[in-house]
Amino acid sequence: MSGADDIAEVLPGARELDVCLAASLRERMFEHRLRPGAALDEASLSRHYGVSRASLRAALQRLATDGLLRPAGEGFAVSALARDDLACLCEQLAQIECHLLCRLAARSSEALVAVLEDCRRAAAQGAVVGNAAEGRDGAATDEESIVAAQRWLTCLRRAAAAGGAPVFALLAAQLRRQLRLVLGPAWPAIERAAMLDLRVPFGSALLQGRDDEIERLCRMQGRALLAALEATMDVSSSGAGGRVATAAGEALPRGAHSRLGQGKVPVDSPLRR
Repeated sequence: MSGADDIAEVLPGARELDVCLAASLRERMFEHRLRPGAALDEASLSRHYGVSRASLRAALQRLATDGLLRPAGEGFAVSALARDDLACLCEQLAQIECHLLCRLAARSSEALVAVLEDCRRAAAQGAVVGNAAEGRDGAATDEESIVAAQRWLTCLRRAAAAGGAPVFALLAAQLRRQLRLVLGPAWPAIERAAMLDLRVPFGSALLQGRDDEIERLCRMQGRALLAALEATMDVSSSGAGGRVATAAGEALPRGAHSRLGQGKVPVDSPLRR
Protein backbone atom coordinates (compact mmCIF):
# COMPACT_ATOMS: atom_id res chain seq x y z
CA MET A 1 0.00 0.00 0.00
CA SER A 2 1.33 3.42 -0.94
CA GLY A 3 1.55 6.24 1.55
CA ALA A 4 -1.36 8.08 -0.07
CA ASP A 5 -3.53 4.94 -0.03
CA ASP A 6 -2.59 4.32 3.60
CA ILE A 7 -3.82 7.78 4.58
CA ALA A 8 -6.99 7.62 2.50
CA GLU A 9 -7.95 4.27 3.98
CA VAL A 10 -7.76 5.63 7.53
CA LEU A 11 -9.40 9.01 6.95
CA PRO A 12 -11.08 9.15 3.54
CA GLY A 13 -11.94 12.70 2.55
CA ALA A 14 -9.92 14.33 5.31
CA ARG A 15 -8.49 17.70 4.31
CA GLU A 16 -5.77 18.48 6.83
CA LEU A 17 -2.59 16.63 5.94
CA ASP A 18 -1.27 16.42 9.49
CA VAL A 19 -4.58 14.91 10.66
CA CYS A 20 -4.37 12.28 7.90
CA LEU A 21 -0.76 11.47 8.70
CA ALA A 22 -1.43 11.25 12.44
CA ALA A 23 -4.39 8.89 11.85
CA SER A 24 -2.33 6.61 9.64
CA LEU A 25 0.62 6.53 12.06
CA ARG A 26 -1.74 5.92 15.00
CA GLU A 27 -3.18 2.85 13.30
CA ARG A 28 0.30 1.56 12.49
CA MET A 29 1.22 1.90 16.17
CA PHE A 30 -1.98 0.17 17.30
CA GLU A 31 -1.20 -2.67 14.89
CA HIS A 32 2.40 -2.79 16.22
CA ARG A 33 3.87 -2.12 12.81
CA LEU A 34 5.51 0.68 14.80
CA ARG A 35 6.17 -1.02 18.12
CA PRO A 36 6.27 0.55 21.61
CA GLY A 37 9.73 1.94 22.34
CA ALA A 38 10.76 2.10 18.68
CA ALA A 39 12.49 5.29 17.52
CA LEU A 40 10.91 6.83 14.43
CA ASP A 41 12.94 7.28 11.28
CA GLU A 42 11.48 10.60 10.09
CA ALA A 43 13.33 10.59 6.77
CA SER A 44 11.97 7.14 5.94
CA LEU A 45 8.45 8.09 6.99
CA SER A 46 8.57 11.26 4.89
CA ARG A 47 9.54 9.20 1.84
CA HIS A 48 6.86 6.58 2.58
CA TYR A 49 4.07 9.16 2.72
CA GLY A 50 5.53 11.48 0.10
CA VAL A 51 5.34 14.52 2.39
CA SER A 52 7.74 17.13 3.71
CA ARG A 53 9.49 16.77 7.06
CA ALA A 54 7.53 19.80 8.28
CA SER A 55 4.19 18.12 7.54
CA LEU A 56 5.35 14.91 9.17
CA ARG A 57 6.55 16.83 12.24
CA ALA A 58 3.14 18.43 12.65
CA ALA A 59 1.57 14.96 12.69
CA LEU A 60 4.13 13.66 15.18
CA GLN A 61 3.42 16.59 17.48
CA ARG A 62 -0.25 15.65 17.44
CA LEU A 63 0.58 12.10 18.47
CA ALA A 64 2.93 13.33 21.19
CA THR A 65 0.11 15.48 22.58
CA ASP A 66 -2.04 12.32 22.71
CA GLY A 67 0.69 10.57 24.69
CA LEU A 68 1.45 8.05 21.95
CA LEU A 69 4.93 9.42 21.23
CA ARG A 70 7.71 10.65 23.52
CA PRO A 71 10.78 12.77 22.77
CA ALA A 72 13.87 10.74 21.93
CA GLY A 73 17.00 12.72 21.19
CA GLU A 74 16.15 15.12 18.39
CA GLY A 75 13.16 13.04 17.29
CA PHE A 76 10.39 10.84 18.67
CA ALA A 77 9.89 7.27 19.82
CA VAL A 78 6.68 5.30 20.32
CA SER A 79 5.61 5.50 23.95
CA ALA A 80 6.03 2.35 26.02
CA LEU A 81 4.12 1.47 29.18
CA ALA A 82 5.60 -0.77 31.86
CA ARG A 83 3.50 -3.80 32.71
CA ASP A 84 3.58 -2.75 36.36
CA ASP A 85 1.61 0.36 35.36
CA LEU A 86 -1.32 -1.60 33.95
CA ALA A 87 -3.12 -1.89 37.29
CA CYS A 88 -2.90 1.87 37.82
CA LEU A 89 -4.08 2.51 34.27
CA CYS A 90 -7.14 0.26 34.66
CA GLU A 91 -8.01 1.83 38.01
CA GLN A 92 -7.71 5.36 36.63
CA LEU A 93 -9.90 4.44 33.66
CA ALA A 94 -12.56 3.01 35.98
CA GLN A 95 -12.51 6.16 38.13
CA ILE A 96 -12.89 8.50 35.15
CA GLU A 97 -15.68 6.45 33.60
CA CYS A 98 -17.42 6.36 36.98
CA HIS A 99 -17.30 10.16 37.14
CA LEU A 100 -18.77 10.49 33.64
CA LEU A 101 -21.54 7.99 34.35
CA CYS A 102 -22.42 9.68 37.64
CA ARG A 103 -22.81 12.95 35.74
CA LEU A 104 -25.02 11.10 33.27
CA ALA A 105 -27.15 9.76 36.15
CA ALA A 106 -27.89 13.35 37.22
CA ARG A 107 -29.89 13.99 34.05
CA SER A 108 -33.67 13.91 33.90
CA SER A 109 -35.51 10.58 33.84
CA GLU A 110 -36.68 11.26 30.28
CA ALA A 111 -33.13 11.87 29.08
CA LEU A 112 -31.86 8.71 30.78
CA VAL A 113 -34.64 6.59 29.31
CA ALA A 114 -33.75 7.91 25.85
CA VAL A 115 -30.06 7.09 26.37
CA LEU A 116 -30.82 3.57 27.58
CA GLU A 117 -33.15 3.01 24.63
CA ASP A 118 -30.34 4.06 22.27
CA CYS A 119 -28.06 1.56 24.03
CA ARG A 120 -30.68 -1.18 23.70
CA ARG A 121 -31.00 -0.54 19.97
CA ALA A 122 -27.22 -0.58 19.54
CA ALA A 123 -27.00 -3.96 21.29
CA ALA A 124 -29.95 -5.41 19.36
CA GLN A 125 -28.58 -4.25 16.02
CA GLY A 126 -25.45 -6.37 16.47
CA ALA A 127 -27.53 -9.47 17.24
CA VAL A 128 -29.81 -8.91 14.23
CA VAL A 129 -26.86 -8.47 11.87
CA GLY A 130 -25.16 -11.59 13.25
CA ASN A 131 -28.27 -13.75 12.91
CA ALA A 132 -28.94 -12.47 9.39
CA ALA A 133 -25.37 -13.24 8.32
CA GLU A 134 -25.64 -16.80 9.64
CA GLY A 135 -29.20 -17.32 8.46
CA ARG A 136 -30.26 -18.12 12.03
CA ASP A 137 -33.19 -17.26 14.22
CA GLY A 138 -33.68 -17.67 17.96
CA ALA A 139 -31.64 -17.22 21.14
CA ALA A 140 -28.22 -15.61 20.99
CA THR A 141 -25.08 -17.59 21.73
CA ASP A 142 -22.77 -16.71 24.64
CA GLU A 143 -20.45 -14.94 22.20
CA GLU A 144 -23.30 -12.91 20.73
CA SER A 145 -24.48 -11.96 24.22
CA ILE A 146 -21.04 -10.60 25.07
CA VAL A 147 -20.90 -8.67 21.78
CA ALA A 148 -24.32 -7.19 22.56
CA ALA A 149 -23.17 -6.23 26.07
CA GLN A 150 -20.05 -4.63 24.59
CA ARG A 151 -22.10 -2.62 22.10
CA TRP A 152 -24.46 -1.52 24.88
CA LEU A 153 -21.66 -0.34 27.16
CA THR A 154 -19.85 1.41 24.29
CA CYS A 155 -23.03 3.33 23.48
CA LEU A 156 -23.45 4.25 27.16
CA ARG A 157 -19.86 5.48 27.42
CA ARG A 158 -20.29 7.65 24.35
CA ALA A 159 -23.43 9.21 25.78
CA ALA A 160 -21.67 9.86 29.09
CA ALA A 161 -18.63 11.35 27.34
CA ALA A 162 -20.79 13.58 25.12
CA GLY A 163 -22.62 15.06 28.08
CA GLY A 164 -19.78 15.13 30.59
CA ALA A 165 -16.88 17.46 31.24
CA PRO A 166 -14.74 17.40 28.05
CA VAL A 167 -11.49 17.05 30.00
CA PHE A 168 -12.63 13.76 31.58
CA ALA A 169 -13.85 12.41 28.25
CA LEU A 170 -10.46 13.23 26.73
CA LEU A 171 -8.65 11.55 29.63
CA ALA A 172 -10.71 8.38 29.23
CA ALA A 173 -9.98 8.30 25.49
CA GLN A 174 -6.27 8.84 26.13
CA LEU A 175 -6.10 6.00 28.67
CA ARG A 176 -7.78 3.65 26.21
CA ARG A 177 -5.30 4.68 23.52
CA GLN A 178 -2.46 3.82 25.90
CA LEU A 179 -3.92 0.37 26.44
CA ARG A 180 -4.33 -0.16 22.71
CA LEU A 181 -0.75 0.96 22.15
CA VAL A 182 0.61 -1.56 24.67
CA LEU A 183 -1.50 -4.48 23.49
CA GLY A 184 -1.57 -3.81 19.76
CA PRO A 185 -3.70 -6.19 17.66
CA ALA A 186 -4.60 -8.18 20.80
CA TRP A 187 -6.57 -5.26 22.30
CA PRO A 188 -10.03 -5.99 20.75
CA ALA A 189 -9.94 -9.63 21.89
CA ILE A 190 -8.77 -8.66 25.39
CA GLU A 191 -11.42 -5.97 25.71
CA ARG A 192 -14.08 -8.50 24.72
CA ALA A 193 -12.69 -11.15 27.07
CA ALA A 194 -13.02 -8.70 29.96
CA MET A 195 -16.61 -7.78 29.17
CA LEU A 196 -19.15 -8.45 31.92
CA ASP A 197 -22.83 -8.16 31.07
CA LEU A 198 -23.83 -5.33 33.40
CA ARG A 199 -26.68 -3.91 31.34
CA VAL A 200 -29.41 -4.45 33.92
CA PRO A 201 -27.48 -3.26 37.01
CA PHE A 202 -26.03 -0.25 35.18
CA GLY A 203 -29.44 0.71 33.86
CA SER A 204 -31.04 0.42 37.30
CA ALA A 205 -28.24 2.38 38.98
CA LEU A 206 -28.51 5.20 36.45
CA LEU A 207 -32.29 5.50 36.71
CA GLN A 208 -32.11 5.46 40.52
CA GLY A 209 -29.23 7.94 40.64
CA ARG A 210 -27.15 5.48 42.69
CA ASP A 211 -23.62 6.89 42.46
CA ASP A 212 -22.33 4.27 44.91
CA GLU A 213 -23.65 1.44 42.76
CA ILE A 214 -22.25 3.02 39.59
CA GLU A 215 -18.83 3.20 41.26
CA ARG A 216 -19.04 -0.45 42.33
CA LEU A 217 -19.94 -1.56 38.81
CA CYS A 218 -17.16 0.52 37.22
CA ARG A 219 -14.61 -0.99 39.60
CA MET A 220 -15.97 -4.44 38.81
CA GLN A 221 -15.49 -3.91 35.09
CA GLY A 222 -12.04 -2.42 35.71
CA ARG A 223 -10.93 -5.47 37.69
CA ALA A 224 -12.25 -7.77 34.97
CA LEU A 225 -10.20 -5.86 32.39
CA LEU A 226 -7.07 -6.12 34.49
CA ALA A 227 -7.62 -9.85 35.01
CA ALA A 228 -7.88 -10.37 31.25
CA LEU A 229 -4.75 -8.27 30.70
CA GLU A 230 -2.76 -10.22 33.26
CA ALA A 231 -3.90 -13.56 31.86
CA THR A 232 -2.95 -12.58 28.32
CA MET A 233 0.36 -10.92 29.15
CA ASP A 234 1.34 -13.63 31.65
CA VAL A 235 2.07 -11.19 34.45
CA SER A 236 3.70 -12.94 37.41
CA SER A 237 1.31 -14.12 40.13
CA SER A 238 1.21 -12.67 43.63
CA GLY A 239 2.37 -15.99 45.04
CA ALA A 240 -0.70 -16.36 47.24
CA GLY A 241 -2.28 -19.68 46.38
CA GLY A 242 -1.86 -19.28 42.64
CA ARG A 243 -3.95 -16.12 42.54
CA VAL A 244 -3.33 -13.04 40.43
CA ALA A 245 -3.34 -9.65 42.18
CA THR A 246 -5.81 -7.05 40.94
CA ALA A 247 -5.85 -3.26 40.99
CA ALA A 248 -7.82 -3.17 44.24
CA GLY A 249 -5.41 -5.49 46.04
CA GLU A 250 -7.90 -8.34 45.66
CA ALA A 251 -7.34 -11.44 43.61
CA LEU A 252 -9.05 -13.49 40.95
CA PRO A 253 -8.54 -17.27 40.98
CA ARG A 254 -6.68 -18.62 38.01
CA GLY A 255 -9.07 -20.06 35.46
CA ALA A 256 -11.58 -17.30 36.09
CA HIS A 257 -10.45 -15.33 33.07
CA SER A 258 -12.07 -17.62 30.49
CA ARG A 259 -15.34 -17.40 32.38
CA LEU A 260 -15.04 -13.63 32.53
CA GLY A 261 -14.90 -13.68 28.76
CA GLN A 262 -18.35 -15.29 28.77
CA GLY A 263 -19.73 -12.70 31.16
CA LYS A 264 -19.97 -15.29 33.95
CA VAL A 265 -18.35 -14.37 37.24
CA PRO A 266 -17.22 -17.39 39.31
CA VAL A 267 -18.86 -17.74 42.70
CA ASP A 268 -15.54 -17.54 44.56
CA SER A 269 -14.47 -14.34 42.77
CA PRO A 270 -14.35 -11.00 44.60
CA LEU A 271 -16.33 -9.63 41.67
CA ARG A 272 -19.33 -11.27 43.32
CA ARG A 273 -18.89 -9.11 46.41
